[in-house]
Amino acid sequence: MHTSRFFRNVALGFAGFIALLPAVPGRADSVAIVDPSFENPALPPGATGTPVGWSGGNSFNPTGVVSTPDPAFGVTGGPAYTALGYSQIDGSNVAWLNLGSMRQVLSGPGSTIAFDTVYTLKLLVGDRSDIDNSNIAFSYGLYDMSTSSPTFLAGASNVSESAAFGSALASKGGFITVSAAFDSGSLPAGVNYGDVLGVILSDNGSGNDGQYDFDNVRLDATSGGASAAPLPRAFFGAMPLFGMLAVTAFWRKRQRSQAI
Repeated sequence: MHTSRFFRNVALGFAGFIALLPAVPGRADSVAIVDPSFENPALPPGATGTPVGWSGGNSFNPTGVVSTPDPAFGVTGGPAYTALGYSQIDGSNVAWLNLGSMRQVLSGPGSTIAFDTVYTLKLLVGDRSDIDNSNIAFSYGLYDMSTSSPTFLAGASNVSESAAFGSALASKGGFITVSAAFDSGSLPAGVNYGDVLGVILSDNGSGNDGQYDFDNVRLDATSGGASAAPLPRAFFGAMPLFGMLAVTAFWRKRQRSQAI
């Protein structure tokens, strides 16, 4: 076999081998959020407080809370959450809103918009068993916080109870995970690389007719963007094999030349 043909066959075989391997996605790094589960300050069952690192909003330990019916304030009565709902809480506390919003301007590594990076925001939203939220909606989002008027990057606005928890409210008394992704490969007008990121949570209630709870707020940053084509899993592991085959072919050619 001619050496050139050998090299060609090796290259084609290697390419086929690589094509069959699963790709490794870009590494997702966590972006630090201060008090993401609203555990500071620590609260006894039924107590409320002000979460550290957040502007606006309240924290709350719903353990053991049982309300009495009060239709005027949208309170149906009973325990705050089902057994499943309590088990979903990360720690002891949650944040709660029945009017307005709460926000956090991020700081530290990864808190500014980087080039070609996908940011994924995830959090838990709770629908209390003892409160009627049928006419109340919540919002959540990742924002560019570099100006006095934050610019929306990703999330959802005015999500109704039925849309979030199902028309039959099968998840009422529990939490659901919501998420949103922002790809910095395409920046909205007025947004620049290096701008500071932030999270805003809100509730459109009037202050006495509903309440949504929030917990376990997370933000991951994956470099490479959504359209990146990452190297296959065994790419670097297979390179030495390819190199040895090439050296073997060269050595055989040299031996044949010396034998002539």
